[in-house]
Parts: sequence; structure tokens; C-alpha cells
Amino acid sequence: MATKKNTDKCRLNALRHGILGRLVTDYDKAAYNCILKEFEEELKPEAMLERIMVERMAVHYLRLFRVAKAEFEYINERLHPRITALNPGTQSFEGRVFEEGYKADLSSEDVEHLVNKYMRYETAIENRFYKAIREYNKLQATSESE
Repeated sequence: MATKKNTDKCRLNALRHGILGRLVTDYDKAAYNCILKEFEEELKPEAMLERIMVERMAVHYLRLFRVAKAEFEYINERLHPRITALNPGTQSFEGRVFEEGYKADLSSEDVEHLVNKYMRYETAIENRFYKAIREYNKLQATSESE
């Protein structure tokens, strides 16, 4: 028999061990948990399919956040580069640093890779996010009419 306690336990198992839980990296875990919690509080999913759709929305929203974060890192690193001075003794730019500039959370190469990769898929990610919202709304409408 499905009780609230059993339902909550199953939901947590699905999150911990399910496919969607595996899509979240340690780097994103706190942001994902916050997004998921807010979506759950706002949407109050009850049935299993509703919970799955809410988790899908959270994953897609997290992916959109990654796109925006990569773009932010890329632009800031380009706008605020590290400024060094030519060392007269060696004719190299090593040694004297005038301004450290913006230091991205990820390496320049990683940020550039993410921007190139994710920017191509941003529209597809948004479409999946909005599709998950539409599917959730359909599930809610169906359960309310029963």
C-alpha cells in the first residue's frame, strides 16, 4: 500500500539512484538541489510521473544555467585579461603582473569548450525545458479531472 512515508522513500531512492540523479556533477549538486527543491515547493508533484517531470525540469534548467555560466566566464575573462609587463632583462612577459584580471572558475580552455558546445545546444535545452513544463501541466490537468 502506498503511504506518504513509502512514497517519500521511493522518491528519494529514484533521485539518488535514478538516471536524473546521475546527470548532476559534484560541481552542480548544490545548485541542482536548490532548483529541484524550489520546483517541488512551487509545483507540489504528487504522482510519480509528475515527480519525474519536475526532476527533468530541474535538470534542463541546470543545463541552461551552465550555458549562461560558461558564457559569463568566457566574456569576463576576455574583458578582464591578466596584464603583465615586458621583463627588460629577458624580453619576456614573465614576472611583473600589473593586474591579475578575472580568473574563471574553470580554465580558459574549458570555458571556451563549454561555450562552443553548450551555445550550440542552448535552444534544444530550452525546448526540452519547456516541453517538460508542458508535459507536467498536462499531467496535472489529467489528475485534476479524475
